[in-house]
Formats: sequence, structure tokens, C-alpha cells
Amino acid sequence: MNIQLSHKIRNLSFLLMVLVVCIHGYNENLRFADHPSAGPSYWLRFLQRFSSDGFCRVAVPLFFAISGYLASESIGRTWGLRSYLNLLKKRFFSLLLPYLLVSAAGIALVVLLQIFPFSKPFFNNYRLENSGIQDWLRVWLLDPVPFPLWFIRFLLNYFLFFPVLFLAVRYLREVFLLPAMLAWMWPLLYQKFGVWKIAFSLGTFLFCFLSGTDFGPYLPTQKNELEGLFFFTLGIYASVHGVPLIIRKDAKWPLLLLPLWLGWIAYRTFLVLEMPPPQLPVHFHQVAFTLTGSILVWYLYDLYAENLDNSSRIRRYAPYSVGVFLFHEPLLTILKKGMIRLAGPGDASVLISFLLSPALAFAAALFFAVILAKRFPGLYNVFTGNRSPAADRELS
Repeated sequence: MNIQLSHKIRNLSFLLMVLVVCIHGYNENLRFADHPSAGPSYWLRFLQRFSSDGFCRVAVPLFFAISGYLASESIGRTWGLRSYLNLLKKRFFSLLLPYLLVSAAGIALVVLLQIFPFSKPFFNNYRLENSGIQDWLRVWLLDPVPFPLWFIRFLLNYFLFFPVLFLAVRYLREVFLLPAMLAWMWPLLYQKFGVWKIAFSLGTFLFCFLSGTDFGPYLPTQKNELEGLFFFTLGIYASVHGVPLIIRKDAKWPLLLLPLWLGWIAYRTFLVLEMPPPQLPVHFHQVAFTLTGSILVWYLYDLYAENLDNSSRIRRYAPYSVGVFLFHEPLLTILKKGMIRLAGPGDASVLISFLLSPALAFAAALFFAVILAKRFPGLYNVFTGNRSPAADRELS
């Protein structure tokens, strides 16, 4: 991988992490254990869904694509048993170990916060007085308190079957990509095929076995699983078949497409709020604008790459993207619920929480990552999968 593309992945990953935190700032359906929440008005629901479930949502598919691309590049675009075992070994330290450690830290934080009356209602799904070891084992392995860890759990499933994906992409090319895209697009495919659900859930099955949890509810029936699989294989495809990943900075099409894409998102948001379920047209719009937007955002970066590369703040903080990902929850949940709790229900408090809590959580997580990396670099490396700022590597 050349230096220009390496810098692009590093910088864009940091910018995408900003979008991920904004996605998690969504607070339309917040619940407190001690009283029901009041829903915001139409315009505020539109704003939140337009941003958090609209243009921001391209961040997650792009992270899956980056992960697939980097995995393929790390084995030299060729496959062998030794390279696969080395890949699994690396992912044990870069994915599984951080997952288990950060999930355990989330449990410890909940235990601490449930001691205090003010913060106890913020965690509706956890009851210390009614929870046994098996319950906490389930939370630790399957339902982490820092819920964004689902991304890592999906990646673990994909990496278990990496040789199959790699060889299918290498030799079948678009013949394999097209069914993967159709499986993501058409909900009935992943709702009906039980064998499909089990095949890509070996990692989840092992977690369920260890925790004594029923496997059924954790089958990958949600579209996120197949969306992630498609973009993960798309990243492998870009690596194996040499897809150009950088365009000329004088290209015009991204700027022309941008307003059309935003208008498309606004139209889909209107459909979400007006159309009763089931909302298949809404789903197809989302699939289409997500794929279009992911390509658009990826290449839109190239038009501003020189300025971003020269930004001292981007260069300084981009290596901490993984730290922000791992540490921003459950802090963000505490902040957005705390603001509404203090200010009371109403559009003003919901809007302030929606705008401020992601910014504060991002800044706090970044500050914590920087301090931890500088003061306790060994501990930071363990928690982030050996992604020290000096190594300048991204989440993969």
C-alpha cells in the first residue's frame, strides 16, 4: 500500500469516527427505568433521522470495507494456511482481546454507576439485584455495555471464514459480490435461510455456548450483518483486483453528486416518518443511498486530501481513532441521558443533548485515549489491540 493511500485510510477513519459518534448521539427513543420518555416533535425526529440514520450511516459500511481491504493487503493478496493462521493470531490480539477487555470494563462501570440513585435509571437492561453470573457472562460476551462492540463481533465472524470469502472474491469476482449484495438488499433472503444464519455465526455460537445463552436470538437476522459482509468482501475485492482507490483532485462528479445524495436522504427520511410498517420501499432507498454514499464519501475525500494531510490536528489525533471507538460508550449514553434528565423532557433538552453529547463524548474519549497512550502505553496497546499511535494503524 502506498503512502498516499495509507494516509487516506488513517485520516478518513478519524473523520468517519466522528460520524459514528454522531450516530450514537441519536436520542429519539431514550428510556429511563423510573419514568417513560416523551417523544420529540416531528421536525426534531426528521433532523435526527436525516443525520444519524442518513448521511452519517455511511461510516460503518466504510469501516467494514477498510477492514476487508487491510486484511487482504496484510496477507499479500494471496492465500495459504500459514497466512490464514497468522491472520487469525493477529485478530485475536487486535479484535477479540480488546472486545473482551472493553466489555468487562463496561460491566465494571455499570456496577459502579448503579450504586448512585441519579445514574442507576440510565441502564434499563441491567439489574444488579436480579443478575447472576450467567447474566453477566451473557452481557460480557454477547450484549456488551459499550454496544458499538457489535462491530467487532461481526468482524470476528467474517474472519473465521476469511479463506472462503477471499477465494470466492478472487475467482468468482462479481459472481460472488452480486449475491452478497442481493442478500443485503432483500430482507426475505436473510430471514428465511436458516443455514445461512448458522454459517456466518460460528463465533456467536461459541460465545453462546460459553455463556449458556440460547443461540436463537443472536442469529444474524438483522441487515447489519449482511451489510457488513457485503462491504467487507467489497474491500477484499478492491485489494485483490486492484480497484483504483484514489481519484484526481480536479474530479467534479463527487461535488455534483453530493447535493443529489443529500436530497435523496431527505426524501427517504420523509418516507420513514410518513409510511407505516412494513417499510420495504424505505429499506430499498436506504440500501441504495448507503451504497452510493459510501462510494461518494470515499472519493470525496480525495478532493480535500492535501488540506487534510497538512492539518496538524488530523495528523496528531487520527492515530487515536480506535481509542475513540472503544471508549466513547457508555459515556455518550450517560451524557445524553443526563442532559435530558437535568433539563427535563422537551424539544429543547432533546436537541441540546443530540448536538452536545456526541461532541463532549468524542472529546472525552479522545482525551482519555491520548492520556492513556502517553502515560500507560502498554495498557493502551492491550486495550486497543496493539494499535499504538506510533504504529499509525487503523481499526481492521
